Amino acid sequence: MNFHVVGWGRVDQPEFAPHEIAGASRAAADKGARQVVFEGGRSVESRVFERGLLPTGETIEGPVVIEEPACTTIVCPSQQATVDEFGNLVITEVAA
Repeated sequence: MNFHVVGWGRVDQPEFAPHEIAGASRAAADKGARQVVFEGGRSVESRVFERGLLPTGETIEGPVVIEEPACTTIVCPSQQATVDEFGNLVITEVAA
């Protein structure tokens, strides 16, 4: 036996609150450095940060490793990562 249900209706637009973490700072998030191999087999010393402790508005130039329990984000040497107001990591290319 199978059921298939389709519903249509109106829902209110969700409200998103800015993301703030008590005690968040670049210094608190800093976990040191490690060697990371990038394209071409080149090993580069890269800073390592705990994502949950990066404050809103923080911008970090690559090469960087950003760790969290379910994911690791690699920011290449030609990129930067910024924590937006909702806690997203926005990665952009920077001029070489």
